[in-house]
Amino acid sequence: MPAAKPKAKAKAKPSQKSKKKPTKADDERLKRLDAVSQLKTDYITACKRLGVDVLPSVQKAISDAQTSDLSLNKG
Repeated sequence: MPAAKPKAKAKAKPSQKSKKKPTKADDERLKRLDAVSQLKTDYITACKRLGVDVLPSVQKAISDAQTSDLSLNKG
């Protein structure tokens, strides 16, 4: 009878995407993103109630702020 060969143990592979805990900076980014979103909603609602057009410069500033916060949130 041949001696039984020891089985090779499967090595634990690190997960492809490890989830990291949100840091304080991540929490701050999310708070800013929420604040910008709320300001945008409030501004547009107020403009509609008053029957005033939303200023293009303000619309651009709001979208720039959201884009900036979103890109920071990804990294």
